[in-house]
Amino acid sequence: MVSSKDILNNDNHPALGLRLFVIFTEFTDQEGDKTEARTAHFAYLAKLEEDGKIFAAGPLHSLEGETTGNSMIAIRADSVDEARAIADADPYYQAGFRSYTLRPWKINEGGFDLKVRFAAGAYELE
Repeated sequence: MVSSKDILNNDNHPALGLRLFVIFTEFTDQEGDKTEARTAHFAYLAKLEEDGKIFAAGPLHSLEGETTGNSMIAIRADSVDEARAIADADPYYQAGFRSYTLRPWKINEGGFDLKVRFAAGAYELE
């Protein structure tokens, strides 16, 4: 949760200044069956989401729409050390199948609209 105090401390910028960390991932040359690590990776991401640590995550694609095998995970953490610990605990990295680069990210501009239709069991995200 961002407070008005956080906004006021945003380098005198009037925007939100939401501070997150982004984990950019890519596959390594590690050989072997990735099935177990992949299953554990998705379970780990689900747990992070449940704990409120994931802001957004998903695969990156080429300009032609092809999956690159790389991904981006934006997480909520109080420090670089906490963000690194979250990344290091991912089963893909522990098994050596992926490497990552960690970067702080401050969101100042942008937004989204959410429309929920309870009876229809539907939502729209714009």
